Amino acid sequence: MLVSCSGKNDTAKQVENGAKERISELEKENKELQKRVKKAEAELVEMQSKRSVEKYLDDFNKTIKDFGKAIYESDKKTIRIKLDNPAATDINGALENLKDGKVTDKDRENWKKYVLDPAVEISKKVGGEITVIVKAPIKDNVILEVKGGQVTKNEMK
Repeated sequence: MLVSCSGKNDTAKQVENGAKERISELEKENKELQKRVKKAEAELVEMQSKRSVEKYLDDFNKTIKDFGKAIYESDKKTIRIKLDNPAATDINGALENLKDGKVTDKDRENWKKYVLDPAVEISKKVGGEITVIVKAPIKDNVILEVKGGQVTKNEMK
């Protein structure tokens, strides 16, 4: 009397195949979850970075309130320094003098005080990912650009 084991082998293979399929599904789910976690972590870092920049700019704006305001445009990764009067008037005059070839020491001093130094200071503090720009008070074109503490564009050069 011989007893057949083929039925048991078939069942064992089915169980093994089912286990392999389940392992494969779990590995796929794990990869998807890892991607989601990485994305969530990146978003969290971005939010923390944005809050940190905004907090810094709030404090910084208190120090420059007499002549301007720094505004963070997170979607463009840009901080724009908006000059108010009298700084805007002084800088506009300096740009006109530059165009006419009549730049004075006072023009350069105002440029450094109101434009260059604050932009470089902000850029160094917020890091190399964010560009700091200053636009001309009247024409609205970029007159200074700083990234990572390095001046990349300077109209008063």
